[in-house]
Amino acid sequence: MNSTKLINIIQSSSMPLEKKADLISQIQAQGISKNIRQVALTAINAHIKQLEAQAVEADFKLRATLQQVASDLVAEFTGEEEKQEQLNIIVKEADRRMVAAEDDFNEEQDANEQILNAVELNLAVATAKSQAM
Repeated sequence: MNSTKLINIIQSSSMPLEKKADLISQIQAQGISKNIRQVALTAINAHIKQLEAQAVEADFKLRATLQQVASDLVAEFTGEEEKQEQLNIIVKEADRRMVAAEDDFNEEQDANEQILNAVELNLAVATAKSQAM
């Protein structure tokens, strides 16, 4: 049952006016808190998806750049051993950069989770305060 129906039922009941007002205030406060929480969660989820998309895009760009650098470096060397050695160095550097990028992305996600936890705590406090009134 939605809050509007509950408010209509309460208003049409025979309970004292103070009790009606108190119940209606509680219902409205809960509805507002749920709406605020939903908006905050939606915004945070959208931000996380945006960060994930940026990470994927950065990964593709990094791979393309590393492939181009590898091709350029390989073209400079003529011997097979030298080519293999250079490729190994490039692969190690690419792996190092990928790990660093992944660490940065994970740190950003951890920060977003902390923000979400703080928002949820603030909403819980606001809900408790509104219910206490």
